Amino acid sequence: MEKPIVNLCMGCMRPISENAVICPHCAYNSQSVQQAPYLKKGTVLKENYIVGKLLSASSDCTTYIGYDCAKSRTVKVIEFLPEKLITRQTGKTEITVKENYKELYGVCLSSFVNLWKTIGEIGNPLAVDEVYDIFNSGNTAYAICEYTEGITLRDFFDARGRCFSWSEAYHALLPIMSAVSKLHHMGTVHAEISPATIYVTKDGKFRLSGFGIPQSHGSVPELNRLPVGGYAPIERYDDPQLLSASSDVYSLACIFYTAVTGEVPMNAQKRITDSAISLPLEIQKRISPEAVEAFRQAVQVFPASRLKTVEELINSFGCKEIEPVEFVSKKEEPNVLLSGYDVKPSPTNTEPPASVTYEPPSEEKESSVLGIIIKSFVSVIIIAALIFTTLYTTFLYKKIDIPFYDNLLGSFSFLPMNIESEEDTAATTEAQTTSPEIVSVADFTALSYEYIKQNAIFAQNYDLVYEFQYSDTYKKNEIISQSIPAGEDVEVGTTITIYVSRGKRSVVLRDVIGMNYDSAYAILTEDGFVVLKRNLKNDGTQTSGEVYTMSLVAGLEFEYGTEVVLSVWE
Repeated sequence: MEKPIVNLCMGCMRPISENAVICPHCAYNSQSVQQAPYLKKGTVLKENYIVGKLLSASSDCTTYIGYDCAKSRTVKVIEFLPEKLITRQTGKTEITVKENYKELYGVCLSSFVNLWKTIGEIGNPLAVDEVYDIFNSGNTAYAICEYTEGITLRDFFDARGRCFSWSEAYHALLPIMSAVSKLHHMGTVHAEISPATIYVTKDGKFRLSGFGIPQSHGSVPELNRLPVGGYAPIERYDDPQLLSASSDVYSLACIFYTAVTGEVPMNAQKRITDSAISLPLEIQKRISPEAVEAFRQAVQVFPASRLKTVEELINSFGCKEIEPVEFVSKKEEPNVLLSGYDVKPSPTNTEPPASVTYEPPSEEKESSVLGIIIKSFVSVIIIAALIFTTLYTTFLYKKIDIPFYDNLLGSFSFLPMNIESEEDTAATTEAQTTSPEIVSVADFTALSYEYIKQNAIFAQNYDLVYEFQYSDTYKKNEIISQSIPAGEDVEVGTTITIYVSRGKRSVVLRDVIGMNYDSAYAILTEDGFVVLKRNLKNDGTQTSGEVYTMSLVAGLEFEYGTEVVLSVWE
């Protein structure tokens, strides 16, 4: 491993002189101090990652700028740091968990690791920062991610100064929506999507950030993140256990609303008794009725009435926007004068006066008539020569295969060089219609399901059919096999079945909140879940043994053997 670089600005991770106080690149003051419980600037993790200044902090994690010495690149260091549950001495990396929160801390730490493993599997570099490394250290955990400079979508809206068209908003947010959809299929809900958790890179790409463990979405008061008004669904305020894929659908639709109108939607809590969110009439006229209806359903206050999946949002919102046609009156073209010349008006009457009669000399008349006769005779000879040459050459060309004539004379369109008989023409036509185009079968097992689906060439060459199978060997969306082996020649349009792994057999997590723990335990273990129990202190007002919260979102699919933590009143 390379020796860590010491002369780095802790604000931007660029090289600076050893005695520099103010960074010449970012104007960061190297003498500023990072107070506990945050890591001290210059801390080295895993003997490789240098920790720089604090970038952001939330109820469950903290993000620093960092430097990867092995790869010589700037990174983001995300630390699991629930400040209300822990203490840390200044200059130390080790975390001490408060006595009352040890069990909760263990559950949340596991959730943090699982969350970042899931984000790392999204595999959408357009919409999510790449996850380089995940590791445990100092009684906590870290995720090392790609560092990309940018501004929040909120700041981008302010700086832009004008609204997006519907098409612009759709294409800008499509990678985000695709990433969120994949996140849902992997059993995770973001629940914090807003203009504050989407940022815009320097090259104009929209990226999703602000990920938090499930316990930070309201189920654990000590870790609860403050919802962003106007973009958070009602369940984010009232009942975090109702959070589902439709919660993110609501937030995405509200971001669309801001993008195309420039306005922040009304807070979901106020909308219970107030008016609904609706698109302005001028926007409704320019998009499809399906998009208008999908938006209406996506921003319903109550989850039961709301659009359920992001896929529905993508399919409905992806309409061709009707652009307004501006009427331009036809103007009279001005007269164009040639510069540098005096253009005089033509006389209205160009005929010579009646009294003036012009007669050419008799010698000139005779010479003119003779010239016309000679020219006509020469023209007739030339035309006859051309006809003779054409017929003769054609005859030779049909009888003898002479490449010279084929290349030279056959290129002239007025010479009938490639004349074919009716029988030859019919045979050629039949050959063209009966000879199918042949292509070689690609090796789909070496590719990903997402890549195959998006490849336009595959769509032109084959009729691809997908069959999904559970597999303990292949990860989800990996290609298990194909019905026609790679390398075999087939006709264009041949049907090829591609067998795609669903991953390990999965099951829908049933909602056991409010049940007795023993009953909930029996149901979930029978379904294939590994059930863990976390006891909650009971002040006497709660029912003993009742399940209060679940660590995973009910109604989503999970693999057999997935751990689910039930919080139960003592």
